[in-house]
Amino acid sequence: MANLTLQRNEQFAILAIVAAISFAISLTDWVQRGMLLSANIALSSILAVVLLYWLPMMISYLLIIRFKIGNWPLQYIGFYGLMVMGCLCWGALRSEMLNTHAFSLFEALTIALPWSSGIFVVIKFYLSQKLLKQEKQLRQLAEIKLLHSQLNPHFMFNSLNTIAAFVPKHSEAAQSLVHNLAAVLRYSLTHSVTSGKIPSKVSVADELIALNQWCEIEQSRFWKMQ
Repeated sequence: MANLTLQRNEQFAILAIVAAISFAISLTDWVQRGMLLSANIALSSILAVVLLYWLPMMISYLLIIRFKIGNWPLQYIGFYGLMVMGCLCWGALRSEMLNTHAFSLFEALTIALPWSSGIFVVIKFYLSQKLLKQEKQLRQLAEIKLLHSQLNPHFMFNSLNTIAAFVPKHSEAAQSLVHNLAAVLRYSLTHSVTSGKIPSKVSVADELIALNQWCEIEQSRFWKMQ
């Protein structure tokens, strides 16, 4: 978790999922008790999401990123401690709004344990899968770079030799080959690996145009050899 960061949309998605689960459990609990939904009950459910889940998750995540905490037991202990504190705060506010008892420290520890464990394991699993995906992308980038480094010099040498052979007697054909070579190189540079990112998707029409120009260069090269 210290080496990987969650994108903003991923953070919102995780918070939304946790909130939905918490609301569902909280409201189901009140229905089973036979209590009618009221403003205080709704507010208590919202406070549970904010104090028990959202704030501990966001604070622990920011602390892990800020101080680069790579030791997962320390990550979990910090997250668990924040959830316990959030549970105590929520219990105190809940007792005032709904006239129920506040949570003791033991109750807060018991409530926070399964939730903190479940959330922590799920997020760790998600980040591990994200890391595997990034490593796969890096391998693909390395393969693409290697392929470019191997093909580009040979293609350039062969194309320039072909153009040089065409210049004395076939100047118009040589000019056409120069234009095709420039277009192919421009297309290759535009869609090559840059800034550590996989090239963006291109349309089939652009691919066919570039392929046709490449084929014209290769065709002229073989025609020269005859």
